[in-house]
Amino acid sequence: MSALDKSAAEQAKGLIPFLSKNASVLTDPTTDTFKRSMERWSDHNVLTPSAIIKPACEEDIIRIVKHAVQHKIPFVARCGGRSSWSTTGPGGWIIDMSLQSSISLDIQNKTATVAPGVITKQLIEAVAKEGMCIQTASASSVGYIPFLLGGGTTWMTGMHGLAVDNLVSARVVTATQGLVVASATENADLFWALKGAGQFFGIVTSVTVRMFPFERPITTWTIIFLPKQINEVASALAGLANGPNIERSPGMAAIMAAPGQTNPLILVNTMHFRPEEEADEIVAPLLALQPTQKIKKAIGFANITDASQAINEPGGFKAQISCGMQKFDAQKFKECLKSFTNLVEEHPSASGSFLMTSWYSTKAMRQLPDDSSSYSHRDCGVWNMAFVISQDENAATAAIRSAQEYLKICQEDQTDSEKAVFPNHTRERSLEQRYRGEGRMIRLRQLKKLWDPEGIFTDHFL
Repeated sequence: MSALDKSAAEQAKGLIPFLSKNASVLTDPTTDTFKRSMERWSDHNVLTPSAIIKPACEEDIIRIVKHAVQHKIPFVARCGGRSSWSTTGPGGWIIDMSLQSSISLDIQNKTATVAPGVITKQLIEAVAKEGMCIQTASASSVGYIPFLLGGGTTWMTGMHGLAVDNLVSARVVTATQGLVVASATENADLFWALKGAGQFFGIVTSVTVRMFPFERPITTWTIIFLPKQINEVASALAGLANGPNIERSPGMAAIMAAPGQTNPLILVNTMHFRPEEEADEIVAPLLALQPTQKIKKAIGFANITDASQAINEPGGFKAQISCGMQKFDAQKFKECLKSFTNLVEEHPSASGSFLMTSWYSTKAMRQLPDDSSSYSHRDCGVWNMAFVISQDENAATAAIRSAQEYLKICQEDQTDSEKAVFPNHTRERSLEQRYRGEGRMIRLRQLKKLWDPEGIFTDHFL
């Protein structure tokens, strides 16, 4: 153990008398408890910290952050373990929020107050029991607050806008002012920054967000085609994704291989918040193409993330990268098939990867001005994404490069101002594409100097 590592571990142990009785401090990486707390969605770039500290209440978080700042100990917050940057090495701490998973629902005012350790599945099950729904990530293991702070695009974006559009207030531990409340009327500038770039301004200890009544079961269609049908499928998808019905009928289409196989398939999944007969009419052009398989289900809100369960398991080497589009491009989707085929041929151990395009209506989120939040992609209703999945780190790294080439193809016809990268999918690609617009960048830089001038919560915007 290096002197730096030992010092950070001892500082963590020194915190124990000042934390609540249910909090814990882990400093031995050989124990099963430490190893379980190190589990992440991806093992890519995993580092081992000097300590993992698990606060049990808000006051614990305040004390941990204050101590770390005073002693210049770097730290990162961890919720669902989904991001590849919720890690730090010797000399640093991971603040693991998993002990704080409370959810308080106010049915009369249609709001939910969510603690920092809550993950998607916990939240959707809680609100579904009350006959409500809420904007959450499409994967059940994603931490809710991290999802929200990146903007929060969801299956329901077409109806209710972004998740951040429905943020009522947040409690935030900041570097310069300790614990503060941010809302439209209190610390309004920080509130604006939280709505898309919040992870760079503090640790959010709870949020209050709006819920909505759940009207009827969701009709889902899963439709599978062979590669030889790509031209007809791409044309039909363009009509669907760019058509008039997507406000309540978002969807996605992926190029992927069946488990253990390398031959590509085209998988289409649509989600319909409307009567079943209307859903059937909307997907009729796809069904007319004689797919190899078609499955229709009626699901409750608690099951809205079930379709993504296969890619939620922790471990292995994974990455998610993306670019935004202003409309669905059939030619780009055809390129998706070519790129996947090349990726698997070059990196067969990454055959569990997939390339996909998702779409939803921008109508609701564009009812708010573009400068209403730090999230900058209200014009993007289509996202091209690459999910790289492999058990081999070298293959995963090479496959990521191949996937990035595909995304370059997707962006090649866009102007610089149109090029968009989803904030929660990377911390390496262009900051200007994650937070588009000169005025937005200027404002974020000014707020960073006010709330985090030393770069405690990364040096983004400094």
